[in-house]
Amino acid sequence: MYLDIDGQEEVDLLESILDNTPVLLALMDNKFNFIRVNEAYAKADQKPIDYFPGKNHFKLYPNNENLRIFQRVVDSGHAYSIRGKRFEYPDHPERGVSYWDWSLIPLTNNSEKVEKLVLTLLEVTEREKAKKKLEESHERINFYKNLLAHDMRNILSGISLSMELVNKWQGDPSETDRMNKIIHKIITQVQKGASLISNVQKFSEITKEHRKIDNIDLTRLMDHLLIQFQSRFDGENVQINTAFPNQPVSIKGGDLLFDAFENLLINAISHNTSDIKRIWIEISFFSEEEKDYFKVEFKDNGIGIPDKNIDIFKKGYKNIHSKGMGMGLTLVKAIIDGYGGKIWVEDRISGDYSQGSNFIVLLEKV
Repeated sequence: MYLDIDGQEEVDLLESILDNTPVLLALMDNKFNFIRVNEAYAKADQKPIDYFPGKNHFKLYPNNENLRIFQRVVDSGHAYSIRGKRFEYPDHPERGVSYWDWSLIPLTNNSEKVEKLVLTLLEVTEREKAKKKLEESHERINFYKNLLAHDMRNILSGISLSMELVNKWQGDPSETDRMNKIIHKIITQVQKGASLISNVQKFSEITKEHRKIDNIDLTRLMDHLLIQFQSRFDGENVQINTAFPNQPVSIKGGDLLFDAFENLLINAISHNTSDIKRIWIEISFFSEEEKDYFKVEFKDNGIGIPDKNIDIFKKGYKNIHSKGMGMGLTLVKAIIDGYGGKIWVEDRISGDYSQGSNFIVLLEKV
């Protein structure tokens, strides 16, 4: 853009624009020193207008990527614009992340040399947040759709095959034992289908923006969970050992913690080919970054996790032994995160994944 720098009419016009537009505007020289900013620009940085003249843009807002863009505009004489660019105030990280549509317009003299730059900024943080929420919503919908299509198809296929065998052996006394086993498998598949639907419903609950957080008696919750869990797996060769503190264990959480821990226990059984499936549950005090937590460890002698570079809590994860889409662990992480906790996994025996896994959960102490 050509600008007759000495033309008073143009100068007055530029002054009027700077004074009256709600868009953030800054005029600077080709070395990126501020000449003037408008009131909107100064207000956004919580400073007076006269703070900026003479100061260098990149001394105030150091950013190598932006510096390269600014220099390219000066060298080429071509304007630059971008939508939804991320920005953080270097000296005020507490102000968080914001997003801006901005453009950089070169002003040239009659020799077509860039002498000045006009920077325009429009905050679009709310737009970008809404866009992100919409993208996450679409991602969840596609995940639920794929999950139900994939896992329910496997469940129904298993039930259908089992029913064919039942019909084939019906009335044959010699096949009674095998029929009973098949009927047990059908019941198990029906339970898996019900659990799948329940998990989808719970995912819907945990994605709500506001979730009630209460003070929870962790040992009482665990005792209740273990009674139900042992009843569910009655008849299977499962051994559970616990090590809980003698004093009360009160943490910040809610009702969905029961579902998170239940999924971890089911995971320990489902991915375990040992003759005796062993689970160790330990609760201990833990302090990190000046915060007090209770650490809950779920150890097992299952197949372990060979590749530590894979995010096993990511939607759609499945290992080589798994037929499902890994929703259980995704659900667990979403619940723990929602209560301000942390979760990760280690080898039960350090350095030897084949000896089983240790899922570690941190929950804030009350």
